Amino acid sequence: MILATMKGAVVHDSAGVPLTIDAGEPKAHVVDRGALDREMAGAAARAGSEFLLKTTVCGLSGHAVLTRGAFGRGEIPFRFLIAADGVRSAVARMRGLPRPRVVLPALQAEVLWAGEGEMVQIYPHASPDFFGWIIPAGNGRARIGLAGCSDVKERFDRFLGDHAGSCLDLVSGAIPMGPAERTYGHRTLLVGDAAGLVKPTSGGGIYTGVRSALHAAVVVAECCEQGTFRDRDLAAYEQRWKEDFGRELEIGWHLLQIRRRLTLPSWMQSSLPSVTPRSRRS
Repeated sequence: MILATMKGAVVHDSAGVPLTIDAGEPKAHVVDRGALDREMAGAAARAGSEFLLKTTVCGLSGHAVLTRGAFGRGEIPFRFLIAADGVRSAVARMRGLPRPRVVLPALQAEVLWAGEGEMVQIYPHASPDFFGWIIPAGNGRARIGLAGCSDVKERFDRFLGDHAGSCLDLVSGAIPMGPAERTYGHRTLLVGDAAGLVKPTSGGGIYTGVRSALHAAVVVAECCEQGTFRDRDLAAYEQRWKEDFGRELEIGWHLLQIRRRLTLPSWMQSSLPSVTPRSRRS
């Protein structure tokens, strides 16, 4: 499942001068995401989870989820609802819960790669409001990607053309930046991308997604045991994830804003969201 191990990063400025940040020890693993998802799904099934394939949530009615899909329409009752349905969470929208502060469109290609090393390559100038990246993925391959506020396809095409030839696989998506102002309410908890729990400095969300899901499970289990269903009981979830990694996300958000204001021209800065300091326990 682990394809490569990273020990640091090399940041390339617009003049091509590299700045190497070497931790001297493993700091991140590049994984086969398909294999990881299958392993987690298998573990969930063995623990008693049920899967409804090719099925989507189309509405909420009282304390029930309305679904439609390959097996027709359905209704699933719940005591608590954990929304792990991604950056454009339909559940968050239906519940009227806040969304992540910013959503950046992104593109990434897997390419044949002759380079070596254990360092992520970062190119801030490739997308001044975020950055471009090259991540060695082992076996002569790398992942080349880019995210930004605008002109992402054009930026990505230029970036890919400068650094790679053959494209083996291309994926598109979106990266939420800045946690939602509230991640609980109405018997519902938002986890992972649905809550905007992604590191603003890297765009990584697997670790924070898994950790937030763990905190959600603990709080829901306690509420079910006690028979409590109030928002003030669910607030313990937000307190838990903030104490775990909330400060890291908040610092990362501020660093992202500083970097963007240093690299973007003044006429573009007015479109950036303002930074409002928040208490970790708010």
